Formats: sequence, C-alpha cells, structure tokens
Amino acid sequence: MTSRFLVAYRLSREGVAAMDGGTTRDAGSIAVLVVDDHTMVAEAIVTTLDADPGIRVVGCAHNVADALDAAASESPDVVVMDFRLPDGDGIDATRRLKREHPDTEVILLTGFADDATLVRAVEAGCVGMLAKEHGVGELVAAVHAAGVGRSLVDPSVVARHAGRRRAVTADRPELTPRECEILQLLADGVATDEIARRLVLSRHTVRNHIRNVLAKMNAHSRLEAVAMGVQHRLVTMSRSPA
Repeated sequence: MTSRFLVAYRLSREGVAAMDGGTTRDAGSIAVLVVDDHTMVAEAIVTTLDADPGIRVVGCAHNVADALDAAASESPDVVVMDFRLPDGDGIDATRRLKREHPDTEVILLTGFADDATLVRAVEAGCVGMLAKEHGVGELVAAVHAAGVGRSLVDPSVVARHAGRRRAVTADRPELTPRECEILQLLADGVATDEIARRLVLSRHTVRNHIRNVLAKMNAHSRLEAVAMGVQHRLVTMSRSPA
C-alpha cells in the first residue's frame, strides 16, 4: 500500500513542476528514493537531489515499511537510506529491499561511519556508506556513481575489515573466465555501461553476468563480491583506477 506521505510528496512535486515548468531532466536520469525519518532532513536531501538535472526523486519515505512499498511501486535506481529508522535500521531494510529488487543500489546515510557498520552495510547489499557530515556535493556525486554501478568504497578496505571479523571458510567460487573478467572490471571501478562497451556486450548481458557472479559467491552486492574476490585472490586491487 502506498503511504499517505508518498502520495502527498507526488502531489507537491507535481504542483511545483506545474508552476515553474520543472527542472529539465537529462535522458536516462537516475530515479532516486529518499528514506529518512526526520522530515526536515528528508526535505533537504530531496531538494538537493532534485536540483540536479541528472537525478529525479521519485519518492520519499520515513520508515522501513513505507520504503519497501515505495521501492515496489516506484522502481528506483538508487535508494538513499538513513541508518536509524523508527521501525528498524537501514541495513536490515537494505537486506529486505535487495531480495526483491536486486538491481536497485542503496547508499546508507549515517551519523557515524565505523568499519563494523560499513562491513555490515556491504554484506546487506549497500553499494556504500556516506556520513551525514559530508557536503551535498558528495551526496550528489555518490548517487551518480551508484546509478551507473560504481562502488563508493574501496573493496580492499572492505575485504581487510571483513577478514578481521571472519575467516574465509567458503570454497573458492568457480567462476567462468568471462565472470572473472567482469569481476576484475568491477574491482577496477568500471561502470556497467562501460563494461558492456569494452566487452562488446549488451547492458542486459552484463547485468546477467553480474547476477551470476553474486549468486556463485553468495554475495549481496557488487562491492561484497569484489571484497570476497580480493580475499579469494580472484582479483587484484593493484591496478590504477579506471
């Protein structure tokens, strides 16, 4: 069921667009859902993101239940998710959301950015974590990066801290040569469309390969898959950023 707040949000945005003509959006703009229980914070994030022509905010929710409903009805490319919510936390919400919408990327917003929370967030399927103290420019840049499939965290950092939490006990995953190639490109920070261009594949085919990699590695996100790839020596982080 769509929340009353989401309906009100849609009506308010339509009213603003009718009055000022709306912001001219780039073709293929990134659809974003904002989830934060503080109304003023949520409104500030929405205003910041909506001002960017490459981003369109498709909804705003104040709790986990409404966030899951909005994700189902609006199909966002990226969710900007607060860590603390009244009916749960953003990490558990991400885990539930990614089960139903594996192609949606989630950026976790938090007032504290410690390593343990980062590892939990990545294991749940977040593409990265951003401290609320960061400037609005960094949030906009993070949404653009997530929208094209780039990780927001150095996978080697995740691999190092995840290794401290638990030893690698799983068998080395059996990836095909193509899947290993794509995993290495993800480790190099290459976006989905650029992977498709380099390998002369369709975007859909690349996404299918990535899903297969995640399934074989039992990973919840590309970032977690790369971190596991580092641990299993399937990829190297010694290359220059792409």
